[in-house]
Amino acid sequence: MIKHAYMVGVLALGLAYSAPAPAAETMQLATDNCFQVGQNVAARQGATLVGAEAAQQNGASGCRVVLLYEAQGGERPRREEIFVAQ
Repeated sequence: MIKHAYMVGVLALGLAYSAPAPAAETMQLATDNCFQVGQNVAARQGATLVGAEAAQQNGASGCRVVLLYEAQGGERPRREEIFVAQ
């Protein structure tokens, strides 16, 4: 009985340590994809990309993109955060 409980514990521990790997790979792919999305949006809008990350909004998956627009007439640069659904 003790040997059986030990094996179940070791097996559960192994599953706990092996589970995050696919999620980490998926998150990296989403982050890379969001960076590309952010670069495209920034280029279209004439802005500078400050950051991009995978996000959810109202149940939809997509990217949160942060843009910086050049200052006009001595004002401060304008920062904009947008959500791009995918």
